[in-house]
Amino acid sequence: MASGGQVAVWEWLNEFGSWAPYSSLVSNYIEQHHTRSGNNTLNLGKADANLGSYTLDIQGMVQIRQNTGVTSSPLLQPDKTIENP
Repeated sequence: MASGGQVAVWEWLNEFGSWAPYSSLVSNYIEQHHTRSGNNTLNLGKADANLGSYTLDIQGMVQIRQNTGVTSSPLLQPDKTIENP
């Protein structure tokens, strides 16, 4: 996790082939839970209710929409930071 009130930026590849950042709240959740607990699968709905149908498989580097099975790729941007909520 970045220091000084900042959090690393996590992004996902959207259906248009563009990288879109997760919110700072979601990026912070991903950072906290995958680095501290070693948890490889995260329910993004725990960070943002609007993402309740999505899980993120850190080890496989894939975001899965549970109700459709559609996958996309997540990406950590370690050199980018955003304000930590």
